[in-house]
Amino acid sequence: RTLGSERVGDAEDGGRPAGREQDYRRLAGVFQFGELRPKARCIDALLFGHAHAEFPSAQFAGYPGVDLVQGRIHGVPAAMPGRWGDHLAVVDLELQRQGRRWAVRHSRAELRPILDRASRRALVKADPM
Repeated sequence: RTLGSERVGDAEDGGRPAGREQDYRRLAGVFQFGELRPKARCIDALLFGHAHAEFPSAQFAGYPGVDLVQGRIHGVPAAMPGRWGDHLAVVDLELQRQGRRWAVRHSRAELRPILDRASRRALVKADPM
């Protein structure tokens, strides 16, 4: 998807972090998206799901190209927000004008919990609208 000159990839892809090799294959589409960026600079952000896991999170420590501090895969900010609306995925793109186009100057992704799974209670107030 293109938003102005930014490109956002969304993938119905994901893996369960328990079995590393099998999960890497399940996440292959996401990692391949990420690997495209350094070569073609065609993806500025990734949003993915399917496995209902949480990315960035410690579940993905040690995966190739993963930066858990900045929430990136091969330098691309990426987020998988869990399941049943329990997390909000935030992808922050700092843009800079370059001639007639916008370019990503800095980026990061993070998850914000909005539901306590144990108590099944919201951690945020409902929108009154």
